[in-house]
Amino acid sequence: MLWDTGWWEPLNDPQEGLREGKLKFTLHGSRMAGDWTLVRMKPRNGEKRENWLLIKEDDEAADEDGESLISKNITSVKTGRAMEDIAAGKGERQAHVWESSKTAAENVKAGAIADEKPLPQKAVKHAGKAPDFVKPQLATLVSDAPEGDTWLAEAKFDGYRLQISIGKGGVTCFTRTGLDWTEKFPDICEVFADLGCDSALIDGEAVAASEEGSKFSALQKALKTGGETRFYAFDLLHLDGKDIRRKPLTERKEALKTLVETLPVNQTIRYSEHVRGSAEKVFQAMCKAGQEGIIAKQADAPYREEETPTG
Repeated sequence: MLWDTGWWEPLNDPQEGLREGKLKFTLHGSRMAGDWTLVRMKPRNGEKRENWLLIKEDDEAADEDGESLISKNITSVKTGRAMEDIAAGKGERQAHVWESSKTAAENVKAGAIADEKPLPQKAVKHAGKAPDFVKPQLATLVSDAPEGDTWLAEAKFDGYRLQISIGKGGVTCFTRTGLDWTEKFPDICEVFADLGCDSALIDGEAVAASEEGSKFSALQKALKTGGETRFYAFDLLHLDGKDIRRKPLTERKEALKTLVETLPVNQTIRYSEHVRGSAEKVFQAMCKAGQEGIIAKQADAPYREEETPTG
């Protein structure tokens, strides 16, 4: 079961915390929130496996009834299904089962996804005209993250900016200058072919599935050797023949998330999540995690073919 989704913010150096056996962090999840601590327990005689204790810190997110978090939330945060439905295979594909005896990497390699959603019953046929390339909205480097709930903070990816055009002519990948790089991203095109719409134009970033070396160099290597790539979708510009660039960003992202969820379960296309407000905290968390930084966007802004602030 996919029980919760969100992001975590380390409160001490993660590598040092793991070595010492005490990792402190803040959770920003749909269900789990506030400060938590993972403590490595002393092994019993003859015990080889490491055991860790998860402790909820006493803060505003804490509940006097410590059991309520798990006793009240007994369904998937993604599909709303109970464990009985998941175990019985109701509403999910049967091709792969997540095996707890395997690592997460081994399960993903085998094609198993926790709490899988149904596959489409038939192949998608795009009936609309594929949208043309539009000049992308670019970012301006600034020294400070913007304050207030009028801003959305997203992760900054170190890859190639792409626009994905989908219609009855197929799937086309445009670079930020409008070059057709469809042949360079066959895995991304293959998955987007099943998107549930007549036509769409999606803005996002392609990155390498493998992160050997720097992320950008890993992507360049993947393009040369035919390695796997991923696409993070962060904006929707056209949908089913309508230009929606004048709509507020929050509306476009909501429509984008709904659209991405029509795809079969995969590791290639991902929706770029965001946090509203707290841009400075998100920026600090990204830096601690070794990420590139953040992109800050005004929540109610239309899509503009010009530079906009980023952190």
